[in-house]
Amino acid sequence: MIRYLLYSNDYGIYLGSFLGMGFWSNLDPAGQDEAITFESEKDIIDFMRTWESQVPNVKTVSIETSENTYYATIEQCVAIGLPEWNPKV
Repeated sequence: MIRYLLYSNDYGIYLGSFLGMGFWSNLDPAGQDEAITFESEKDIIDFMRTWESQVPNVKTVSIETSENTYYATIEQCVAIGLPEWNPKV
């Protein structure tokens, strides 16, 4: 199934959020070893409109995921050319 990731050259891969705080692979992975994916690019745009401030140099990236999953693993992200991250940092 094709899904979409949010990626910034500066912040890295958007991993998800908790209590209104976003987690990015280059900033604070917060132990996350998977990245949240979105059903469509429109869903990402709608989601980003809820943010108080915008992220620089952001783009969407398509990724093949397993059926019935909303996340992409580090390995899947690396396989499509995105940078690896260390969830323990």
